[in-house]
Amino acid sequence: MLARLFIAFFMLLVVSEAFSALPIAFSRCPATPEWTDGRNVTLSDDSVVYAEKTFKVDVLDRFNEVNFPLSRYWSDATTFITPCDLIYRDAAGVEEVIEDCSSTFNAGGGVSGTSTCSAMDPHVSYDGTTIYYTVYRGTVFYRKEKFNDQIYHPDAKDGIDVEGSEYGYGFKPIPNATISSDGAHIKKHVVGGATSTITAYAPGIWDISPFPLPGPDGRIGFVSTRSGTSLQYVTTNVIQHTTASEPVMSIWTMDASGKNLLPASSHARTQEQHPIVLKDGRVVYSSWQIGMGIPFSKTQGTPGGSFTILNSFKPWHQFPDGSRNFPLIGQHSPQAAVNSSGEDFNALHFFAQRPNEDFCTANYYRGGNNGSGAISCCPLPGNFGEEGQDPHKAGLIEADQYLPENCYNVADWAINTDDISTLMTGFPNTPVAHPNYTSALPHSGKLSWPFAIPSGDGALGVTWAKGTCSVVGNGDESFVAIGATPPQRSVDANGYDFAINHVTSLAEALQTYGNGYTSDIPGCNLGIYIASTIPVTNPDDLVMLVDTKGNHEFGARAVVPYTDIYGVSEPAVLDPIKSADLPKGSPFGYVGAASVTDREILPFGGVPDLTTVNIHAFNLQGTQTVEGITDDDICGVRFAQMHHNDTSNPLAQVHGTTGERVAIIGDLYTRNKDGNGDPIMETDGIHVDTSFLAEIPANIPYTMFLLDCEGRNLAVDQTWQHVKPGEKKVCGGCHVGHSPDHPPRNTFAASHAATPGYTPFQLGRGTVPLLTGIDGNGDPIYNNISGYGVVVNYDEHIKPILLSRCASCHSISGNSTSGREKGLVLDHNPVDPTDYLDEDIKSTYWRLVYDRFQEGLDDEDPPGTHPWQIYKHSYGGSTDLNRPYVSKYIVAFNSRRSLLYWKAKGERTDNNTDGEYLGDLDYGAAHPATGITDEELRWIARWIDTGAQAGPGATDDKMPPTIHMDITKNVSDEITHIIIGTVDLGSGIDPNSLNVCLMSGASCGANLAGSASMNGIVSITLGTPISDPNQVIRASVDDVAGNTRTVEFTAGYLMGLGDTSPPPDPDPVSISVGGNETITEGDTFSRTITFTDGEDAGSDGWTVDIDWCGTPENGVSVAAGQSSFGISRLFSTAGSCAVTVTITDDVGDTDNDTFTITIDAAGGGGDPDPLSINAGGRAFVYEGNTFQRVVTLTDGEDTNSDGWTYSVDWGGVETTNGTIPAGSSSFTISRFMADGNKTSRMDVAVTVVDVAGVDESTDTFTLITRDVPRKGTITGAATA
Repeated sequence: MLARLFIAFFMLLVVSEAFSALPIAFSRCPATPEWTDGRNVTLSDDSVVYAEKTFKVDVLDRFNEVNFPLSRYWSDATTFITPCDLIYRDAAGVEEVIEDCSSTFNAGGGVSGTSTCSAMDPHVSYDGTTIYYTVYRGTVFYRKEKFNDQIYHPDAKDGIDVEGSEYGYGFKPIPNATISSDGAHIKKHVVGGATSTITAYAPGIWDISPFPLPGPDGRIGFVSTRSGTSLQYVTTNVIQHTTASEPVMSIWTMDASGKNLLPASSHARTQEQHPIVLKDGRVVYSSWQIGMGIPFSKTQGTPGGSFTILNSFKPWHQFPDGSRNFPLIGQHSPQAAVNSSGEDFNALHFFAQRPNEDFCTANYYRGGNNGSGAISCCPLPGNFGEEGQDPHKAGLIEADQYLPENCYNVADWAINTDDISTLMTGFPNTPVAHPNYTSALPHSGKLSWPFAIPSGDGALGVTWAKGTCSVVGNGDESFVAIGATPPQRSVDANGYDFAINHVTSLAEALQTYGNGYTSDIPGCNLGIYIASTIPVTNPDDLVMLVDTKGNHEFGARAVVPYTDIYGVSEPAVLDPIKSADLPKGSPFGYVGAASVTDREILPFGGVPDLTTVNIHAFNLQGTQTVEGITDDDICGVRFAQMHHNDTSNPLAQVHGTTGERVAIIGDLYTRNKDGNGDPIMETDGIHVDTSFLAEIPANIPYTMFLLDCEGRNLAVDQTWQHVKPGEKKVCGGCHVGHSPDHPPRNTFAASHAATPGYTPFQLGRGTVPLLTGIDGNGDPIYNNISGYGVVVNYDEHIKPILLSRCASCHSISGNSTSGREKGLVLDHNPVDPTDYLDEDIKSTYWRLVYDRFQEGLDDEDPPGTHPWQIYKHSYGGSTDLNRPYVSKYIVAFNSRRSLLYWKAKGERTDNNTDGEYLGDLDYGAAHPATGITDEELRWIARWIDTGAQAGPGATDDKMPPTIHMDITKNVSDEITHIIIGTVDLGSGIDPNSLNVCLMSGASCGANLAGSASMNGIVSITLGTPISDPNQVIRASVDDVAGNTRTVEFTAGYLMGLGDTSPPPDPDPVSISVGGNETITEGDTFSRTITFTDGEDAGSDGWTVDIDWCGTPENGVSVAAGQSSFGISRLFSTAGSCAVTVTITDDVGDTDNDTFTITIDAAGGGGDPDPLSINAGGRAFVYEGNTFQRVVTLTDGEDTNSDGWTYSVDWGGVETTNGTIPAGSSSFTISRFMADGNKTSRMDVAVTVVDVAGVDESTDTFTLITRDVPRKGTITGAATA
């Protein structure tokens, strides 16, 4: 047995040596060390004692997962770890710090509010020479959590430390340092060369996740919060009955120089995170799909309840230019069910593609699991647009719907549930050792951040999160296995106090248990490993690449040429699909389909039959609204535009079931006829041709509805789409082609809409056609509304109908016996439509759209008589409604199933009868005639179908116009004409607002344009052709509502020459702002800032912008030939101020730097200016290096006198002494930190005494010496 163990150890060590030759780039952040905290607690006998405990708090470190993508936007509650350095580790195992955020953190001493940064998201150029990455910048922030007394003492009563906490609610800071980020930007590092900035740091903008795009232009994709418009913020839709609206994050592209920025994902209305490029050229990204009916698809609760919306991130794909966005895996598969791979799908995020082209994704439960869970992999479907298996396939596991066959987990022991990780196999009898810990590891941990590696190096690179790695736990198995009794609040609970108490208490129990176990275990520690084979049967089969005990290492990418992994030099280049029928510069694109009756819209399990709580509406692949739809019922499609939200609180502007403004831009009748009025048939001769082609405005998010012949919704698309200018996007049918088992029955090329005689529909031309029916000849009847979109809203379209047709019987002025039939009030309209004035009388809008708990139901209609099948429970139980019922009267997006529409129309319209199902919502007795007109009925149907919108801002135009720039050039490759295409949905183009100019540095030249086209193109003839490829052309246009969109391109980009920017400046502008400083309130801070810029010396000068803790001071001029300038500001109140100074020359060369000013409160009495030193806060250094720090001091009475002496106590290990010359304001301390083979911590005390011995000051900080990564392996009985 010993021989077998030795051989296993030796073989794994050899494999580890082989992997050490793999160069990688990755993030390294300090793991939060153990934390000692204490408080007075009340015991069960009511005595009060002081209890102190040392907790393992690394389990509370947070990372850049879907819950915390930006590390603060609206709230510091969403911050992640800091400082994080970006590391390059070469083939010899030698590490280089590419981005040194630890030094920034150390300069401020790790004090809350001081500057810090975190570098993440590396991607590698296809030749393997350049690393692109993100730098988040901001200030240090320590989250505040509420800890229960019971975690401090095993006999403490339930309680919190109110008096000792901040705010008096039990919250207090925890030691896990995070970054309160106010922006992020993109940089690159050439291996063996320089590091440079691609996008400049600009507070309020997050540019993250850069990735190279294939092709000769060398463009780079990235994710950004920038809007590219006059809107300061663009925010997501809001799920009904929730309040959260998050920043929109969408994919952009740019040149390698950072110029010629283009939004790729104009469809994005939520968030797109961490893209990669597949070998076939598609860009895959994690997309947050919470639009339209998706939030109503799960039946476990009421609208707005019991829906973990941040687990709704799923992989989507698109062309690099942003066209043809489509789900890849998991979008139409059941989220809460286990599929044949043995895992369900939660948040699917962090992607990789293996050399065999299998697609792999981390699969984790958002928020409380350190961004870790399982890694799931699938072979990619064979054809574009396919997802996986047909949902109606016989014998199919429910969760395998639309999932590719032969999916698998990288490791079955890694779980994606919201729970602590599984125990090691055989725990505690088969200890699994790890070189970083004296104890064997009790838990298997979790996996995340997969990355591709050359096939000869193993199967897949991963991040292994060792420890419990969750703030939720539902069992005591680990304690029971070693015969220990878990203390209170350590199992079967959730929360931050539970998480640290669980792992801390387990560590104490393991110390007592022994047998290879000690208290030296991680709460959650991340390291980088290789899965040499898949599946990984046990954690000890992983091979360590980089893992240091005092740090988290994660998010790695192999820094090797693309061909080393995939056998080709780069992914395939996917050219945009353009139409020759649209003119150059057109702001429109085409959308078409071969058929709208070839459809796959039936929800899994069928349309709800009204007899079961398990309602399937909007479930998986289908959104069909009523039963029994035939081809003859389908008459056309509706296009609807989604406007942006522009605030964190859209509910102050718009209400409804979509959480965003939805505007109809046109209905299309698609039952095609020939010249004789006879139906045109498809090629099969069986089905009527219902193909169409529509020209719609480009670069705006839209969705589509399937309509019956009265313009009512039969099915609705579940996501946002867009077309690029000039694009032609066509499909086979409605939601078909997702599975190879259900291909379209016809192609668009073979359809009537593709024939030369077909005239495409045109939308966005100033008229909105609304389908109102068909005439006696079967031809469509339209109500043509002037404008650029119709937002069907309560105030304009519904309230007048209710007041004129319904209020006589349903009035707030009536009572239960007269004038308020069935207790329903239809004329109560407060300013806020979701308000209710008292407990008895709710607003009409609230009763119709927001009464999910049926609180507004009257006494004449008790719960036992209501339709039980739309409740969560049965007769006499809760009256909470189940999705998609938003009230008794309205079903989301489904007028034909809504009681309000039934009563208005005077008949049931869902293809069912009152006697068909027992206990369902019946139409009931005939409703009195109201005199309502057919057109009024259509407005009610349109209102329900498009989201039942209301609110003071429901009709506001929040979508900036579309502007598209193109050019014509002569034979000499000079631009002779600039072509500008413009169109706007919402309020229409302001024709007098068009501005087109040639840029000179940051200045815009004379306007070359006349009036803009309302919905077309204008051509501008240039007096002098443009020959300089680096000439920048800017164009902007407004809509009538005042929204602006601006585009800016170089001439070379427009001519198709790629990135013509000059090579990087060999002597760029570089600024040095100096260190942090402390002043007293009432003082004026002044400082001289130095800079260098070789190419500009004696030339044309610079411009300086200063950000004084969020207050800008812009446009400060610095004359040519200077090398410094002064800044100053009066600070009248105490606090902290992060100052960012940015300098830019006239050609755009720029640099910035940040420091922090601490403003102390003014005091009184004693020494008016005593000796004071600042030794800084927590610091980090690698073993084998010399630690240095500048300590600052102030002592007014000693200025130019006799100086000071100092001593440094290095944690009791060594004391160093020195002198400080008179007149100094700082001095440097240093010590060589020897190789100790483990991460160590020491408390350093610095004491300064003036020579006269009158004044003395001491300050302390913690110094953590990081272990240098070493090669190693994991060993244990399971490997034998």
